[in-house]
Amino acid sequence: MCKQYPYAETNWSIYEYQLADKYDHCYMMRVDSKHPGIVMKGQFQSFPYSGKDWAGSSTPRHYCDLYMSVIVDANTEPYIPLERLQEAIPEVDWLHGHSGEKLSDEVSLKLDALFREWMSKNREFINEFFKRQDMVIDPKAEDRIINLDMFKKHCEDLEFDMTDDNVSHDSANIYCNLDYENNCVKLGLYIIPGDLLHIICHNPHRVKCDINDRECYMHEFRVHLHPWNMLHVVANEIEIWCDSLEFAKIEDYPFDEVPICI
Repeated sequence: MCKQYPYAETNWSIYEYQLADKYDHCYMMRVDSKHPGIVMKGQFQSFPYSGKDWAGSSTPRHYCDLYMSVIVDANTEPYIPLERLQEAIPEVDWLHGHSGEKLSDEVSLKLDALFREWMSKNREFINEFFKRQDMVIDPKAEDRIINLDMFKKHCEDLEFDMTDDNVSHDSANIYCNLDYENNCVKLGLYIIPGDLLHIICHNPHRVKCDINDRECYMHEFRVHLHPWNMLHVVANEIEIWCDSLEFAKIEDYPFDEVPICI
């Protein structure tokens, strides 16, 4: 899973699913004897739903789709060790319990503070880590993208640095059109500090729009190869599943300004 980040799409089995909600934040605790500790922070991207048991038994399970904001390989990368958890939050039994346990508000605040402390102590690692998820394109998807060099050139020109206050790889959608005659979706993307890219998603299978779904539409753009052998394009709360993608410059944008806000 660490090697697939940030392209992986996954879910998490939730024992206390009646208490789980969409957009809840979550942490993953590794409980083996070698490197026990917190190795992931994420957010649920769906309400709980029922499904087959991941272990293969006849017991019904409930899952939430999961977005992983940070995930580390405790064998080689820094993580929050068990000893620090027991020291800072001794009221929690960190080695026992069940998958998907809801924490109290008090414990959640302590764990969030501990996570921020860990990020502060590992700033260099965190900066490098987040470069993986901003404006990223899955290498396995590259052979399905026409004019990919145009996008790579933009990223190189930015000389992007995650330590800058102005995160220059943010993007915003300026239009999204369904072209039924040519069987494609045409998307306009504005990328700070000023590039306009025209994106054509050929042979779309599904289009999902969550532009009012508690997320800013100035957020992210990424492309990865979906397990169903198609491209998954995420552009600021618009998601498109298609066979191939094409980049082009927008030469005739009719307005002086781009309609976005921060």
